Amino acid sequence: MTGKSSKDVNLGISINKQMTTATKKVSKKPAPVVQDMPDPKYRSHPNISNSDLSLVLESPKAFAGVKAGELDGFSSSGFRMGSALDCLILTPDDWDMTYIMEPFEMVKPKSKEETGFCSMVLSGTRESDAIKELYKVDKKTDEAIAKMAFEKIEKFEEFFDHQRKINSGKLAYSQKEYEELMLMKSAIMAHEVAGPVVRGEVKGFIPFSQLAIFWSMIEIDCKALLDRVLIDKKNKIVRFYDLKYSGKAIGFFENSIDQYRYYRQLSYYWEGLKIIFPQFDVYGYIIASTPKWGGECRVLDLEDQWITDGLKEIEKLITTYIWHKKQNKFEYRRAYYENKGIEVVPYVRKNK
Repeated sequence: MTGKSSKDVNLGISINKQMTTATKKVSKKPAPVVQDMPDPKYRSHPNISNSDLSLVLESPKAFAGVKAGELDGFSSSGFRMGSALDCLILTPDDWDMTYIMEPFEMVKPKSKEETGFCSMVLSGTRESDAIKELYKVDKKTDEAIAKMAFEKIEKFEEFFDHQRKINSGKLAYSQKEYEELMLMKSAIMAHEVAGPVVRGEVKGFIPFSQLAIFWSMIEIDCKALLDRVLIDKKNKIVRFYDLKYSGKAIGFFENSIDQYRYYRQLSYYWEGLKIIFPQFDVYGYIIASTPKWGGECRVLDLEDQWITDGLKEIEKLITTYIWHKKQNKFEYRRAYYENKGIEVVPYVRKNK
């Protein structure tokens, strides 16, 4: 990926741990680069991310719901494992505060009655009252009901403890998921390039993890959260790395780059960094990892044409977003409104 851009803007830059008091008073906009920005604060920020633009294309209605806080746009199993890998590799000090492993031999409720009992108790219902509501105990004494409730509490003790930790904000993972995460961690750390990058051992570069950046382009305010960024102030070089999880083998990860538009994501990040660091050369890479085959890792450098195509797509997506915003119409896609309910499908089939 080249380090040049046709849209350089003269913008002063400093890496800030948080917005300064002066910044807050003068403008609602955060500093261009913010280190250690809490994930909830970043996600709730109104600026537009690459994921937002993708969602506008997929479903303007879903985009509006996510932005309004009515829908969760980050609930897939792949996203969950990817977030866990990011934390384990990039911010390991946050791991124990964020995640909790499911006890290996934890007894879970199986029947409808057991599930209902556990749910009611966790919601604050007295154990004996839950038993009376869910089980046939008309002929049982209060003492027998109390004994039955005690036995249930004892049986699901680990389950209750685990669920209460989840309810307090912890994110749960299974023993199998933990083993898969460890396989990927080992593969990444052993990799000739990825290992030094995540450990901060690349000579001459200052490392940053989970770096939030904010910029403006084509009439909109943008944002991105970069997994790993290395900055060489002396030689004016910025390298950024996007960590990707795959549940499949990554021997053909190039297909995923096209299918999931990862090239467009890198283009978005690249353009943002070029605007923020106009005097620096910017280079972007993907660190792909999978637990398959005992754990594998690849570091991928996309050729310039990928980025050129990605920037063209971003421009179209931003134009579409601006149209929806100005018209205040998010129930359907733009084509629906412009063609009276009929959406024409262009011929874009690739030669096989």
